[in-house]
Amino acid sequence: MIEQLEVQPHTRSGPAGPATRLDPSAGTLIKNQPGTLVWRQTLSGGTRIVVKLYLKRRPSILERIGLYTGRAEREFRALCHLEDHCVACSAPLFWARGESQDTGRYQLLATREVEGASDLRYWLKEHPGTEPPELAQLLLLTSAMHRAGLQHGAFWERNVLLAGRDYYIIDLPRSQMFNTSIEGRGPGLFDIKVLLQSLTKYLSDDILVRALAGYPRLPVAALDLVRSMRPQPLTSRWLNSMHAVYTVQSMWRRLWAAPPRRSRRL
Repeated sequence: MIEQLEVQPHTRSGPAGPATRLDPSAGTLIKNQPGTLVWRQTLSGGTRIVVKLYLKRRPSILERIGLYTGRAEREFRALCHLEDHCVACSAPLFWARGESQDTGRYQLLATREVEGASDLRYWLKEHPGTEPPELAQLLLLTSAMHRAGLQHGAFWERNVLLAGRDYYIIDLPRSQMFNTSIEGRGPGLFDIKVLLQSLTKYLSDDILVRALAGYPRLPVAALDLVRSMRPQPLTSRWLNSMHAVYTVQSMWRRLWAAPPRRSRRL
């Protein structure tokens, strides 16, 4: 197990406050996979948080030249964007980066715990054949995310929390930011297809069609879209290819929309 880390929190305005001690062994382990460790912990002030630690990170070429931010910072800023647009998500607290002997170069994200929540995949497995509560509300939440110009990028059912009858969006390291609404457009439809593919394993066509009523600008007939996802599942190659396309597209649009720099007067 990784020993405790002393990290410098970064918030919206940059480095903030004193160093914070995070200790996986003092919390409840949620996930332990190669390259990623997730746990729950209570801070000294009583705040219950979820920490996601990315291990042995190597900056990509795009990160090195300043066109792309690190995974934890990118996810933090995506969650802040959703908060600013009143889209329910795991509330971002801070991100950090550093290096240690146990972790190598690391990045981490801390969010406020959504009490009593479980991810939607777990819920579906625990309630086989049962329609999740207010599933159309999840699609309404999705449309709000897309109107805010944010593509999730990995919108599987495991990246949605369900607490009672409320849904929360989580896990946004593959997200892309656009400078305009993507509701019903290519990047938004990509998210819808990913979500549907993950849900077709558990739910009938009728349930999914009713749920899609919550997405008001669906560019194709709901039934046709649902049926198309069963015989033609999305491959990893297609998903990664489209992710690369939308990454370039979002960066280009942001650069194109950026105001020109004023030249200095001599």
